[in-house]
Amino acid sequence: FTPLTNVVVIGATNRIEILDPALLERFTRHFEFTYPKNKEEKLEIIEIHLRRYKPYLENGLTSENILRIFEKKILSPRKIADTIDDANRLRTKELEACRRLVQAIKYRPEKVDEVKKLYENDLERLFTVLKLTPQDPDLLKKLENVDPDNYPLRPYHFEKALERTYDEAVEEAQKMMLETVRIQRPEVGKSYGLVALGERGEMGGFVGVIEVVVNPNGSGKVHVIGSEAGESILASAYDAFIYINSISGWRFKNYDIYVEIVTPAKGMEKQVIGPGITRPPVSGPSAGLAIAVAMLSALTGVKVDPTVIMTGAITALGEVWPVGGLDYRGMGKIEAALTDQYARLLIMPKYNYDRLKSFETENMLLERGIKIDPVQTFLEAASLALLDFEKVKEKILEIKE
Repeated sequence: FTPLTNVVVIGATNRIEILDPALLERFTRHFEFTYPKNKEEKLEIIEIHLRRYKPYLENGLTSENILRIFEKKILSPRKIADTIDDANRLRTKELEACRRLVQAIKYRPEKVDEVKKLYENDLERLFTVLKLTPQDPDLLKKLENVDPDNYPLRPYHFEKALERTYDEAVEEAQKMMLETVRIQRPEVGKSYGLVALGERGEMGGFVGVIEVVVNPNGSGKVHVIGSEAGESILASAYDAFIYINSISGWRFKNYDIYVEIVTPAKGMEKQVIGPGITRPPVSGPSAGLAIAVAMLSALTGVKVDPTVIMTGAITALGEVWPVGGLDYRGMGKIEAALTDQYARLLIMPKYNYDRLKSFETENMLLERGIKIDPVQTFLEAASLALLDFEKVKEKILEIKE
């Protein structure tokens, strides 16, 4: 594309199919860069991104060795680069954890347990690499000998970094949610909850959408839509249904409730993890609070504030219980909040909030314009998330203050 002004315009996209054909025709040349097709192309990409880390590699560790590790997953060039960087980040965090633990043991013994908890994952990897146990009588001496020069990047670091990557299709689905169901307009029966990736939230997270539809001419049943949802989602929905009825004189006892958790796992079947054993892609009680807010909204016709995101489990008595993905083991839900473009308020269990203070997490969120409100009861959360809580009180005459 060469205009009369002799300006060369270069464009790039990873979604060429959505571009206007008329626009594409104005570009005289098209170049397609696909995933690496063969071993040579993959090796070239690895070698390019491995250059800066060559001095830190374990003796004998080659690009071919790393390629054999990476071949366990299909990775784009960007993911290869990210995984190599992440391998070195893991090594760096292990060195920092080692230094902090040595300082605590030598100079501040009362801080040892706190350091172990704060750096639990990093110390676990460090001990695995060094073949140490916490009970080792020479633990301090061995840790003091660790430094960047004798603690190189090992195959183990690349294996662990690879475990932390997740399918790029999920990443694309997150973007799709932002452009479709995650919108700024307040709606009835629609709330926003935090979803952590990985067993403990160590792989990041995103904002999931909870949608609730009610049928007043039903038989008092709660339905969770989608094969991807686990039994704990249904249990959380029933807890919400029971509590809302208990504070409203059971006026909704004959309503049918339909709950859907809209996440990138929508439509996925249960994963087979062993003979006769399956695991749903979406599980866990931490969506309970968001389900309850969406349900109360649908039952009363009061809209939910879309700038409010939340996480927390709920009991049949309306208590808000702590959840994972919000502590030293993994900050997936915090990452989800930080990356959400509409969030201005994060509701979380008070228990989790009290334990976040030592990590300066609240400052990170405040810098992004997101305030945290800790809660202990569902009604506290509902008063923050619903746009007209007074109207809710009018509709549920027996609501408890």
